[in-house]
Amino acid sequence: DGDGYRLSPHAQLWLTPGHTQEDASLIVEADDGVYAMTHLWWRSDRTPEIDPLADDQAAIEAGRARILATADIVIISPNDPAAMTQYAEECRAMGIRYIFDPGQQCARMSGDELADGLAGAYMVICNDYELELIRQKTGLGETDLLTKVDLLVVTRGEHGSRVHARYQPPVDVPAVMPRRIEDPTGVGDAYRGGFLKGLAHRADLVVCA
Repeated sequence: DGDGYRLSPHAQLWLTPGHTQEDASLIVEADDGVYAMTHLWWRSDRTPEIDPLADDQAAIEAGRARILATADIVIISPNDPAAMTQYAEECRAMGIRYIFDPGQQCARMSGDELADGLAGAYMVICNDYELELIRQKTGLGETDLLTKVDLLVVTRGEHGSRVHARYQPPVDVPAVMPRRIEDPTGVGDAYRGGFLKGLAHRADLVVCA
């Protein structure tokens, strides 16, 4: 049925239906933990009790339990701002490392919400515009952020990405030149998936990026 299908020796797909019957999560086993890229926490601050967008709430709850029982690292992606800060708080309380990926919600979140979400995160990933919003709203630049997180990855469009690791100089990674441009939708998600695949293959951070 596809559940558990291995894309590589260290990456597999889990069927995690709920919002639709076709939803899946990517589980990546890396040297530093198990990562999960999942849709299962797209919910507004856990209210209302039943997710109005879900085809099957019970399936969502079962998928959440399965992910949390396995993943060493949770990725908090753009969602309701209050929900995002709550997920970060839950990860800290449960001792689960997490990647904070605020995305387009940087424009909507307050400085306090952004600071709360990234405090204690293992990694923050954003684009250069979102990084500037974080700087303006929290007063935290790259150096300040690396006192709070281990890794900061900034995507820069056609200029590639910049990888900041704590106690190491930043490294610029050039973009792969496309053969042709059709539709940029999903490029950021593809980048994140590639980064995790690199971790799964135990590549260094520059190769991951």
